[in-house]
Amino acid sequence: MAPITSLATLQIVIKKDPGSYYDDFLRQYQHFMNEIELYQLRPLSSTETLVSLADFLNHTIIHYPKEVKEYFSTIFQMIEKKADQFEPTMRLKFFQSLMMTFKYAEVSSIVVIKLAFQTFNIFDKTLTRVLYDFIYKEIKYNSKTK
Repeated sequence: MAPITSLATLQIVIKKDPGSYYDDFLRQYQHFMNEIELYQLRPLSSTETLVSLADFLNHTIIHYPKEVKEYFSTIFQMIEKKADQFEPTMRLKFFQSLMMTFKYAEVSSIVVIKLAFQTFNIFDKTLTRVLYDFIYKEIKYNSKTK
């Protein structure tokens, strides 16, 4: 079987059969981690590849519990240290990553909410709206379950 080169196609087949496409997933995951390292060395470089890989991982990493914790931790640390330096698209995609994976990484929503409050001083209307909705929904959900 030839490796799948389209992230969209790979995303679809991983959802159907995660075990069979683990190697393909790992290849993309490693690509993402390499892009993170490059971005940290050259923060002003293009983030298009990084954003598309993050989008792909947001929808597939939940099938691989071992990798989801490292992914969450990597994204969390980057936002915590440099959120104000990211371009808006990347900042939004990374926060979406946290919002989509925190449960699978076995992290409390409080951790993500605290980080969200720390970034409210960044002028980004779209991100502020997304974070506000996330915080509201999580507080509402947590108040119902307790």
